[in-house]
Amino acid sequence: MTAYVNDAVKVIEAVNSPSWVFIGHSLGGTLAVMLAAQMPHKTAGVVCIDSFKRPDRVLPESDKTTMLDFLAADWENNVKTWLVDAAFTPKTPPLIIEYIEEALSKADPEMAVESFRDLLSYSQVDLLNAIEHIPLVLFNGAPPAPGKDFFSQFHKNYRLIEFEDTGHFVMLEQSESFNKNIHQTLLEILSQHKNGEPLPS
Repeated sequence: MTAYVNDAVKVIEAVNSPSWVFIGHSLGGTLAVMLAAQMPHKTAGVVCIDSFKRPDRVLPESDKTTMLDFLAADWENNVKTWLVDAAFTPKTPPLIIEYIEEALSKADPEMAVESFRDLLSYSQVDLLNAIEHIPLVLFNGAPPAPGKDFFSQFHKNYRLIEFEDTGHFVMLEQSESFNKNIHQTLLEILSQHKNGEPLPS
């Protein structure tokens, strides 16, 4: 993941724009946070899409090993089984399930499993603490956060936008609502950054 971040840094430095909003889904959200932590002076805000759900929960090493071994044994088929519990809800449209299963099953198995392994090596609490002064917006699907202010223990300048009965691929399952919210969020982040104000709650 560090290599991805370093590549992005080179692009940002080449473009030389004064400020950026970093947006990422799933693992991409973690990369967006890592990038913001490395370049805080250029970061207007970060938007994470279903990347941070329960930072307080740490997967035991034995469970990590079991999951990664399961995926590595037969990535093409086992990733589809894993997705049922990890990414979809009973209301996820079948066409979206079929599309995601097909796309992920064709990923390079070794690269995919190692990316998961790398992701699981990071503490979500530490990642969020590293950008505590940077505006953060979380777009999360189901299940909902334990409480309205749950994320305030991990980040002070954040906003949580939840999509009810939606799985991991929020932008596909509720595309119209997602697009409206992401557009409004970007306008607000850039406006607040320009005026030096915190995000409205």
